[in-house]
Amino acid sequence: MNEALSRHVNPADLYLRSIVRKNWCSLIDIPGDLQRPAGWTRETLRFEEVSDQSSVARLRILSGGLTPLRRNMLLADTPEAVVLEWAQARYEIARDTTEVALSSSGADTLDVSVRLDCGPIGAPMDDVWILPPAVVFGEPAIGPWPTKRRTPFRVEQSLDRHWEFRIPLPEGWERVEVPEDRTLGFKLMKYEVSFRVYQGELVVRRSLEERVGSVDKPESVALIGKEAAAIRELETTPVVLRRIGD
Repeated sequence: MNEALSRHVNPADLYLRSIVRKNWCSLIDIPGDLQRPAGWTRETLRFEEVSDQSSVARLRILSGGLTPLRRNMLLADTPEAVVLEWAQARYEIARDTTEVALSSSGADTLDVSVRLDCGPIGAPMDDVWILPPAVVFGEPAIGPWPTKRRTPFRVEQSLDRHWEFRIPLPEGWERVEVPEDRTLGFKLMKYEVSFRVYQGELVVRRSLEERVGSVDKPESVALIGKEAAAIRELETTPVVLRRIGD
């Protein structure tokens, strides 16, 4: 360091400044790959019966690694109660959750099946069928984002989450116009959603990948907030299907 400059600069201040600018994930040499998912969840909700009186769906959850659901079930005396509470929180449309079936697909994998007795799902109006977001998406994948966030955005654990929604299409709905696919996300997260018609069902697939890291710059945090708001808006908006005539 230049001798004249060293008289005016405290070395400790220089060190602290370099630490502040350093990505916290690289400060400690932890063995393994931090970007490799520590846990994953695959959730499939398939409606078996649909009417304007009541509906029945089957929810299947595959989960491995360190996910909140699996952790809570391992700690609980009655894992079935944890599943029921979790399913009802995910899907407000569920009037009742029954027939919980637990099985193990391996030492680190959880396999859960739950029957959901749901309320009525409105019938199509002429050539338009509007499905409520609570039916298709359940609880949004991302929580509310503060209007003005002044703190860094951090992801402490890499996780992969996948959702699949299936519902039978009404009779005569062989050709259907569905919403367009979307890809959203910035920096530490990536979100994708697709809409397809397959073998007489509407199939909606979503995924959210989160990777360990920290975003400190206010402008970058704001961009993440913008994408998070877009994801939440998508998942709180009804899904509109239109039947295509001959």
